This record gives sequence, C-alpha cells and structure tokens, in this order.
Amino acid sequence: MAEQSFPMDGQNFTDSQWAITQMGRTGILGTVADNPYAVAYSNGTITVSPATTSGVAQALVNGFGHQIDATVSFPFTATGGTYLVGILFTPSPDGVTPATAALTVDVQVHLTGAGKVFLQLASVIAAQNGAPLITDTRPYFDTGWVNVPLASNWSPSGATPQYRVKNGWVTFRGTAARNADITVPTQIGTLPLGVRPSEAMSFPAGSGNASYAVVTIGTDGSITITQFSGSSRTLLFGFPPYLLN
Repeated sequence: MAEQSFPMDGQNFTDSQWAITQMGRTGILGTVADNPYAVAYSNGTITVSPATTSGVAQALVNGFGHQIDATVSFPFTATGGTYLVGILFTPSPDGVTPATAALTVDVQVHLTGAGKVFLQLASVIAAQNGAPLITDTRPYFDTGWVNVPLASNWSPSGATPQYRVKNGWVTFRGTAARNADITVPTQIGTLPLGVRPSEAMSFPAGSGNASYAVVTIGTDGSITITQFSGSSRTLLFGFPPYLLN
C-alpha cells in the first residue's frame, strides 16, 4: 500500500519515533540525507516520494502515524495562487468514524478548523505560464548553495555570488563585478520566487578600494545598489541573513 495512516497506540517505537512524540507529537521522522517526503513537479503532476535509502517516509501528525512506501501523485493544473503540500490529520467526526492522516494539496483555508492539524511539506506557487515553483518548507530543508542570477552587465569575481535557504533562513556569499563604473541605482541580479523577502530590505555592503554601498533586496527579488561612493566595480555578497515568512 502506497499510503497508510494509523493510531500510534500499541506500536513499537524506534528511538527516533519516541523522540518525536516528546517534541509536540507532530513532525517528520528520519534524516535530511534520506530525503523523506520529497516534493516535486513534472508534466502537470505533483509527486511526494518516500526516502531515498529506506524506501519509506514516516511522520507523526498530532500523534497519529503516517507512512508512504511508494510515490504518491496529485494532478496539478492551477494557473495562479499558492497551494500547500502536506499531511492533514482529520479527527473522527463522531467518535466512531476512524481519524485519518493523509497527504493533500490544497489552499490553506481548507486545511484548518474542526480539530484538523496540518504538517506542511512544501508550498507551490502556481505560475500563469510554465511550471509552478515549489518551495520546500520541511524544518530541516537545505537547498545547498545556488548561483544568484546576475544582471547582464555583472559577472562573478572570484567566488560566484550564491544564496542558500536552510531552516527557513536565506544567506549569501561570493563577489560580483560590473563591466563599467557603478552608478545609482544599479540592479545586480534577481532572486527567484520562494527566496524573496516579504518586505524590502536595505543594508550596507562591502566593496573594494574603500568604496561604500547600500544594497536593497525588493519583494520582487531585485538586488539593487541604491547608494554608492568610491571607484570600485566589485560588490561583496556578504548580506545579512533573513528569515522567510
């Protein structure tokens, strides 16, 4: 059976299962290396896959067990809005009908109320054209270092400018250089959906030759130099980290 849900009463707990019951009774079991409940999209379908090593993904939602041992698929043809992928616990409505914990793809408003508990795995931003963007929101998720898309007149200088999303925090590293003198305002690059801040953020940024810069990251993902003094053509991506909402 690809997907199962079951009460945890009477189950033989492993050490990791017992630990998660002591941390709020809701969470994913396993390790990041095993990649349980991996969410992906291809050709009009969202898939949720079991762990790569064990072949099983397990979670507790409100103390209720959930497990998949094969990929679960959902048709997805939305062309706008944000949808959530996760495991929805629905209590027994009458004390007789069994409670359930099941994978679902839905808008947030449908996942609350009536004693329901939702363990979010990912958010899906539906695109007007092309594939939707999936932002993995598992508590331990780590994108690794990803190259920042730079504007046409900017290029890496030494270490490539990169961002990383880990545990909900966005961090940066690297250096970029412009092929002409820096003027204000100058856009350096654009962050993709799912990495952009909910409010515009401005902060000082390092540059060479005793130059000074202020960089603003907009809600549209634009990375722009809004203040600058000096003669340098380089910019350090040592921006302060920020937390995604």
